[in-house]
Amino acid sequence: MKNKVLVSAIGGPTGLGIIKALCSDDDVFVIGLDMDSFCPVKKYVDKFITCPAINDSNYIDFVNKLIRENGVDLYFPTLQPELMHIEKICCSVASPQKSLIDLTLDKVKLYKYLQSENFESIIPDYVVINCYEDLRMFYDKYKLLKRPICLKEVNGHGGVGFKIIDTPTNVASSFLKGQSSNRHTLKAIEEIFNGLGLSKDSLMGCEYLDGEEFSIDVVAQEGTVKAIVTRRRNRVSNGIVLEGEVIENLELIRIVEKIALMIGLHGFSNIQFRYHEGKPKLIDFNPRFCGSQLISFGAGINFPRMVIDLLKGVELPKLEVKWGMRSKRYWEMEFCYED
Repeated sequence: MKNKVLVSAIGGPTGLGIIKALCSDDDVFVIGLDMDSFCPVKKYVDKFITCPAINDSNYIDFVNKLIRENGVDLYFPTLQPELMHIEKICCSVASPQKSLIDLTLDKVKLYKYLQSENFESIIPDYVVINCYEDLRMFYDKYKLLKRPICLKEVNGHGGVGFKIIDTPTNVASSFLKGQSSNRHTLKAIEEIFNGLGLSKDSLMGCEYLDGEEFSIDVVAQEGTVKAIVTRRRNRVSNGIVLEGEVIENLELIRIVEKIALMIGLHGFSNIQFRYHEGKPKLIDFNPRFCGSQLISFGAGINFPRMVIDLLKGVELPKLEVKWGMRSKRYWEMEFCYED
């Protein structure tokens, strides 16, 4: 009997990556969801269904109805807002335990927890922003060090809302060179704050990290890592990895193994680090599949398949990573016609 899986938002990079990893498995029947009826990715799935938007009040009921009608075994949520409702899904879900989701989606809560467990060295310097004055003081601290700072959402993901705050000279220089449009002056951010209804503890300021950025895909079984891939993000645009390279980073592997054991990780997660002055700092912990995990698939590790087997109680085999593999994302165009 085939394993029936339901994948959400297949038109996005995360959904596409999951489907490409599973479509070659003869014992997997993939049902794809997307709110776009012309979604090009639907040609890769066994069954395609147009669904409401994730923020629609009927979305969860819609998904559960499909699960029951189609006998779905496993649901792959690909959008972060879905994670807040996984306990309402009426089948197994390809995400870690709810307690871990609640911990990791709040960066401040996660940082405080890791600091209490002797992981201070991997936590970047940060401050919770409750008012503009909090941000200004943090900026002045790093201005003395001639370093910019970052502003981001405490519950943010994928670079959404991420801003670099720098001196007017550096912002102008970046603009003239056609570089990051996310770089702003403190004055410009102040004007945004003046028109912003800021929720308490919703924003945070962090030190800017200028070194190499790594993304780690990991599957663990009750805290024991079963497969792990460390990937360098060589070129990124709007949170999407355009060029990546699978590099065996033993330092990060050891760190993630320790964290996974400590929190009892069960399932898949994606964890991101960025270096500064040779030291790795944790910048994101995604308790879900991410858009670039397809790179790990190219390196010989099929994480979506591993999650299916893990939840079925199948013994996970020891897999060899093709270290040194490089990836490049390119544009493609699909033509859709009315029936």
